[in-house]
Amino acid sequence: MNHTMNKLLKAGLVLALPISLAAAFAPVGTAIRFAPEEGLSLTKTYEQKSMATLESILFRMGEEELDIEEIPEISIRSSEMIVFEDTYDSVEGGRATRLTRSFQELGRERTESYPDENGSITDTDTEETSGLADTVVVFSWDDDEEQYTVVFHEDSEGDEDLLEDLFGDADLLGFLPDGEVEVGDTWEPDVEAFKRLLSPGGDLVFLDDEGESSADEIDEEIDESLDGEIECELESIEDGIATITVTMELEGSGDIETDMDGDGEMIESGVQLREVSIDSEYEGTLTWNLRAGHMVAFSLVGETEVSILEQVTLQIANGEEFEQAQTMIFSSETEIEYSAE
Repeated sequence: MNHTMNKLLKAGLVLALPISLAAAFAPVGTAIRFAPEEGLSLTKTYEQKSMATLESILFRMGEEELDIEEIPEISIRSSEMIVFEDTYDSVEGGRATRLTRSFQELGRERTESYPDENGSITDTDTEETSGLADTVVVFSWDDDEEQYTVVFHEDSEGDEDLLEDLFGDADLLGFLPDGEVEVGDTWEPDVEAFKRLLSPGGDLVFLDDEGESSADEIDEEIDESLDGEIECELESIEDGIATITVTMELEGSGDIETDMDGDGEMIESGVQLREVSIDSEYEGTLTWNLRAGHMVAFSLVGETEVSILEQVTLQIANGEEFEQAQTMIFSSETEIEYSAE
C-alpha cells in the first residue's frame, strides 16, 4: 500500500468516526407499552371530586329579558370512589387476554345546596352504590369478535344485566402513543380515552336507595356528542418511569323535550325543553412504569362551564304562542386521582 493510499484511508477513518459516534449517541425512541407480567395483580383506586357553583341566571318571558337582582347561592358537590383489583391471568399482543377483576369499594355521593323559602341554605344529600360491589368478574378476549366477553367468576354471582356495559381496559391504554417516542414528542389520543378515564372499567350502574340513577338521557347524549382535542407530550423518562403531560379541550351537549297537556281552557298544549351544554379544559399527568409495562398513576384537574336551559313553549287557545325560558350558568372544578399499585 503506497503512502498516498494510506493517508486517504486514515482520513476516511477520521471522517467516519464522528458519524459513528453521532449515531451511537443519537436519541433513541421509547416504546411505552402495556406488558404486565402474567399473574400480576394491581389494586386500582379512582377518586373524583367536583364542585359546581351557580354563576349567573338569564330569564326571558316572551320577548322580554328580565334582570335577576341577586343570584341565589346554589352549589353541587359530588364525589366518586371506585376500588377494584385486576389480575392479569394472561397477556398477549398488548392486551390482557384473560383478566380477573374483583370489585371492592364502589360509591358516589352528591350534595345539592340551595336557599329555602326563608333564605336559609338547605342541603340535599344523595348516595349511590353499585350491585357489582364485592363481586368478581372475568374478561376473556375474543379474537374473532375483537372484544371482551365478561362473566361472573365461578365463585361469584350477581345480576347479569350489570355486565352489559363493562370493559376490560382500565389501564388508560388510549392515552399511549402508537409507536416509539422521544422526550418532547406529542400525540393526540381519541376522545374515547377521556370517556374511559371518567368510567374506569365501564358503566358500573350506580343507583340510590330507591333504585334510581342520577344519570338521564341528557347525560347519555352529552357523552355521545363529546368532542374536542386531547394532546399528550412525553415530558421525561427517569428511573424507568415515563411522565406524560395531558391537556384537553372538550365540549358536548344534550337535550330532552317533553310534551305538556293543556288545561282544557286557555292552554291547548305545550312543550318543555331542557338543554345542557358543557365546555371543559383539563390538565393532567400520566406516569407509566416502562419496566413493568403498566400505569402508575393519572392526576387530572379541570374547569367546566355548564349551561342549563329550561324552556316552556305554550300553545294558547286563541292561536298565539307563549314562551318562557331560564338559563343557568354553572362553573365547575374537577379533580381526578387514579392509581395502580
